[in-house]
Amino acid sequence: MKEATICMEDIEEIISTHFTKVKEPRKGDLVAYYNDQLAEKYGEEYRLTHTSVYKGNGMVESVWGSTKAVFLHPKFYVPEVYGNRILYFRLKSPRIDTKTEIPLK
Repeated sequence: MKEATICMEDIEEIISTHFTKVKEPRKGDLVAYYNDQLAEKYGEEYRLTHTSVYKGNGMVESVWGSTKAVFLHPKFYVPEVYGNRILYFRLKSPRIDTKTEIPLK
């Protein structure tokens, strides 16, 4: 079976459509990492670089790069390139239409 990949632009669209930004995370919320230096370098307002899932007590769960392993780690214990800013997002509704296809690039 061929492995699917998804680009950050697709993830940004999913976040803007299905999630709401929150100040304080709860277990299960999405954690989005932004690299302001990369954004400035490329003349962008922001640059989404990584996402993870908030697990509570300042810990997140994520996959780094092309590894298959899932890491449980403190929220800022990530590769430096992931950036210096994080935002938290909560799913707008627990029901997402699973029949809607998201085109992968």
